[in-house]
Amino acid sequence: MMKMKISVSNIVLYIAIVFIGTYISACKPGDPPKLIVTVLDSAGAKVSGANIEITSGGYYKSGSKSNTYSPGNVKATGTSGSDGTASFEFKLDAVLTVKAYKLNANGDSLKGSQLAKLVTDETADCKVTIRKGI
Repeated sequence: MMKMKISVSNIVLYIAIVFIGTYISACKPGDPPKLIVTVLDSAGAKVSGANIEITSGGYYKSGSKSNTYSPGNVKATGTSGSDGTASFEFKLDAVLTVKAYKLNANGDSLKGSQLAKLVTDETADCKVTIRKGI
């Protein structure tokens, strides 16, 4: 039978290996955040063929100027499919403004907007209701 000699240096080495392994696996980048936009009409029905515009930025107060618009550097566009949805993927976490618009059969402009929060390793669902006169 072989006896195993336990020493302080072996224990320290073991703890160091466990710590480094845990640290390396924790630094692994996650999956990019995803966004699924669903466009709805005022009755709650899904709308196909709606134009979707996603932007970062917004209004802020800077010195004596208030309500100054900063467009940000994230922009994506798409069109809702036959199921009323469109999917997007982004590189970083963000809070984005999602706008949707479409002309109805009468030629009226239907519009709506919503905020969406994106987080790494997650898929955000954003429902945008479009209405006349917004």
